Amino acid sequence: MFQNIELVAPRVRPVVLLLFWVIFLTLITGCSTVTTIKKATKGMIHNISAPDDNLTKKIGITLFENKTLSPDQQFDKNFVNYLAANIKAECSGILMVPPDAAEQPDYLLEPPKEASGRIDNFQLAKTGRNLGLNAIVTGALISISSNQKKKGLLWFEDIHEYVQVQVAIAVYD
Repeated sequence: MFQNIELVAPRVRPVVLLLFWVIFLTLITGCSTVTTIKKATKGMIHNISAPDDNLTKKIGITLFENKTLSPDQQFDKNFVNYLAANIKAECSGILMVPPDAAEQPDYLLEPPKEASGRIDNFQLAKTGRNLGLNAIVTGALISISSNQKKKGLLWFEDIHEYVQVQVAIAVYD
């Protein structure tokens, strides 16, 4: 029985040593290989930006539908003017065609509609593209409501009033 162990032991020792050296060399060179790859890939990454400094985008805004309970008010026109002013302030490189502009096309004052009463977005985008518009903003003023909430601690409690405006906006490109 002990004779079999002596015959196996000389064969196992070189295999164990070889396995140990392979694992040892892998651990030593593996870490340096990873850092070499990281350094090489950092040199390959570049930020590429399109040279569109001279590109001016033109946006048309249609009159919003007033679906509130008080349709005689001018909420929709005020909201469209407010929206146009904010778009101009946030996006300085955009040419805006607001609804009250003289060059406003007639189809933006009354956008094309389907038989169901919804805006025909394909016809609107197609006509806008023919007139040089990159995007058309449409929307509806759905409701305006006010809320009151009590806030504060015991004697310092006060009523705060809030205005809630619900708007649906769509941009056609």
